[in-house]
Amino acid sequence: MAGGGGGPGPGPVKAGSRPPWVGLAAAVWVQVAAGSAYVFPLYSHAIKEALGYNQKALTMLGVGNDVGENVGLLPGVLANNLPPWLILVIGSACAFFGFGTLWLAVTKTVAMPYWVVRFPPALLSLFLLPSPVAAIQHICAYFAYYLGPCAIDLLDLMSSGCHGGFGYCCSCYQHEEFPQYEFCPILCQIQLLPSFLDNFIECLQLWIALCIGTNSSAWLGTAALVTNMRNFPLSRGTVAGLIKGYVAVSAAVYTETFNGMLGNSPTNLLLLLALGIPTACIVVMYFVRPCTPSLDEDNSTEHSHFMYTQISSVVLGVYLMVATILGDTLNLSQAVTYLLFGIMILLLLAPLAIPIKMTIYPNKQTKEKPSNLAPSYSTDSLSGADPENSEPLLGSASTTLATGTNESDESTDLDVLLAEGEGAVILKKKRGPRRGDDFTFLEALVKADFWLLFIVYFCGVGTGVTVLNNLAQIGMAVGANDTTILLCLFGFCNFVGRILGGSVSEYFVRSRMLPRPFWMMCTQIIMVVTFLLFATGLHSLIYVSTTLLGICYGVQFAVMIPTVSELFGLKDFGLMYNFMLLVNPLGAFFFSALLAGYIYDKEAARQHPGVLDPSDCYGPDCFRVTFYVCAIVCCCGTLLSVLFIARIKPVYQMLYASGSFRHPRSQQQLH
Repeated sequence: MAGGGGGPGPGPVKAGSRPPWVGLAAAVWVQVAAGSAYVFPLYSHAIKEALGYNQKALTMLGVGNDVGENVGLLPGVLANNLPPWLILVIGSACAFFGFGTLWLAVTKTVAMPYWVVRFPPALLSLFLLPSPVAAIQHICAYFAYYLGPCAIDLLDLMSSGCHGGFGYCCSCYQHEEFPQYEFCPILCQIQLLPSFLDNFIECLQLWIALCIGTNSSAWLGTAALVTNMRNFPLSRGTVAGLIKGYVAVSAAVYTETFNGMLGNSPTNLLLLLALGIPTACIVVMYFVRPCTPSLDEDNSTEHSHFMYTQISSVVLGVYLMVATILGDTLNLSQAVTYLLFGIMILLLLAPLAIPIKMTIYPNKQTKEKPSNLAPSYSTDSLSGADPENSEPLLGSASTTLATGTNESDESTDLDVLLAEGEGAVILKKKRGPRRGDDFTFLEALVKADFWLLFIVYFCGVGTGVTVLNNLAQIGMAVGANDTTILLCLFGFCNFVGRILGGSVSEYFVRSRMLPRPFWMMCTQIIMVVTFLLFATGLHSLIYVSTTLLGICYGVQFAVMIPTVSELFGLKDFGLMYNFMLLVNPLGAFFFSALLAGYIYDKEAARQHPGVLDPSDCYGPDCFRVTFYVCAIVCCCGTLLSVLFIARIKPVYQMLYASGSFRHPRSQQQLH
């Protein structure tokens, strides 16, 4: 199976030149819907107020938000076994049940079952009681407290001096609920346990619901990205940049909808997430499907279509940034708000102009090119054919090919064509796939290049997500009053970085055979300088630093995706891509939660001596050490990327020797 193909997954393959573009336009809406994890700050305060959570509990819910968004190994595995529409249905179900549960909890429409909240703490605290008698008394006190006076009589029958309390604070409940009892001092030592467990179980339920809801992003993103990467195998960088770019801009889309159409209501936003995401996916899921890819390497029409899509996406990003700033600084009327929202919808529909134009002005030549070009490529996997049934047999010249050039990554397609014309022979010796061929996930795991890419990506994105998660606190620490502008600026620059990372890397890999990770190296060098600028703590540099970091952060995403597909193929691309995304929660845990959180709290405690739990920290010292560590990590990532580029340069010379992507020969052809 060719590294360039990988197979479109199960299900029928749609022929024609128009369906891939319809699928790309539909994927835009899927990816915008997949940005639900970015809107957690818009409804987190509603959860905190409605359920009485403290900041620590809310932080734990934020961790669940990140975990749900980035743990997508299961959709990655199923991407090769289920059709895209079914992946979208599963993602829609996750959004419906996850965000629906949050909506029910925040609105208190349906309270959680009482025994679920109260009985587990009672049962669990029994293990801390000194004797079976005390345990029985403990249960009786539990029922007495929650079921009424009828259980008090049972407790009276079993009382013998030391009475089992449920562990609630004696000073609060001894006189009001059980005035006839003197609570055991031993049980008073665990008086806070049930209350803690009550809150823990309730928070855990919402944590799981939030994980399920945001995990819809992984399902939707996998279906859209994998399908379109296979539908446009010759423009992987451009497609990856576009698809991930619309995810980045989705936060602004949700924010504009939240401010303009939902009246800044968090409950309405949760209801939109629970019902709107499934609705959008059901409407477009028929169009997100495997299609016969165009294999015309010099198709100027395709290039112009991608250029139009990129320009329209940039216009959308600029428009959303301007609209967000205007809405934040001016008091806009309802009519203007509706007008801005309508323009946003039209810009989101802009990619549909391509298939509409192809329908009105059909190009007859494009219908003939795929059939004429197909024999020059290994398209078995791209068209969904069974490689066992369509396997070409190599002739006598193939023996020389197998022994002389099989070890080289630079053998040409001409050798294979000559070998095919001289007969057929099956070689017994079989080898594993080479870089550029299709790998299984397990085969890729044992390759040094796979882990080099993972570590380089971790150094860039893991440090970048640290700033993203703490950008509001960083702005407050250096005296930036309006942190909303910082968040908007980072989001827009992240979007621009993804678009530029995909298109620029695509241009240079075609024209100069420059490996895509070169741009990861360049942006990580810039990130080193950016972190040092952050460390100065100067208010005048905060906006420049945020701009640079946002662009570099976006480039990391846009470059990683096509690099994985080019080195290890599209066979298990969905699983490999989602494995790489584990970098986000890992980076958030190590650099944000452990490092930045610890240093921030330590400095806040130093600034507020005598305060039990200070929450605010001001000055550059709040994050300075964190920025220094992030700069060092990016230096390590830069050095590793140099090694990585040197290792994979021959692969890119083989893949792009003709000026555009060449599909490597299948393993059956080589062996």
